[in-house]
Amino acid sequence: LDACQYYLDHGFTETEMRQALQAYHRVGTEVSMLDVKQNHLVKAQNFYNFANYTILATTIMVIGLSMYTFYHSTIWRRNLVSPIPISKINRQLFLGNACMTTIVWLLYVVISIVMYGDMMFSKRGGLLILNAFLFSIVALSIGFLLGILVKNREAQSGLINVIALGSSFLCGAFVPQELLSETVLNIAHILPSYWFVKNNNAIVLLSDFKGSSLQPIVISMMIMMGFVILFFGLANIISKQKLKKQAFL
Repeated sequence: LDACQYYLDHGFTETEMRQALQAYHRVGTEVSMLDVKQNHLVKAQNFYNFANYTILATTIMVIGLSMYTFYHSTIWRRNLVSPIPISKINRQLFLGNACMTTIVWLLYVVISIVMYGDMMFSKRGGLLILNAFLFSIVALSIGFLLGILVKNREAQSGLINVIALGSSFLCGAFVPQELLSETVLNIAHILPSYWFVKNNNAIVLLSDFKGSSLQPIVISMMIMMGFVILFFGLANIISKQKLKKQAFL
């Protein structure tokens, strides 16, 4: 009725008004719906991006507390007088904590399979799972390093929140990387979370699985493994330095 009155007020005849209204109502909007598989793929992308927070927080908390107990108690003093090299002790601890990390990762994978079904058994789903596994190893190495460095449990809890929440906001786990400023993304490059989230986004957008298409994803995975070597190497060096200091006490 408002439209009719508008046309009449502007000098349209009834015939012209009727034609204008018919032309107006013929205008439509084309709506395209994502199919179920594509919809699950996008949801899985968001699910695994959010894993940056959950995997980091859970893994670092569990491993950090276990490492704190090991390195800051009488257990550590007993190991000092044992004939086992400190590097071997660290490797054994790393492998033991790796079992706990694998459980966390498997739990996350099972939840994704329950939620997104057959899509997780596709090539893209497999790459998302593999990417999350490699990032779980990164979280393991960070927890290992913090457990050696930090002597206070309250400080550990605070650092866990800073690392997990901070990296999630900076690297695109909570806010899509496309919406972050260039400055923020440049800073995020120094964090393993950036490469994890970047890989998730790239996996979803894959048009084929040829070598040239997979190359950026493989490079990002190699960078994450570089962080693992760095963090575990630092943990080994710091533990040796602590051993030397305590040997002079």
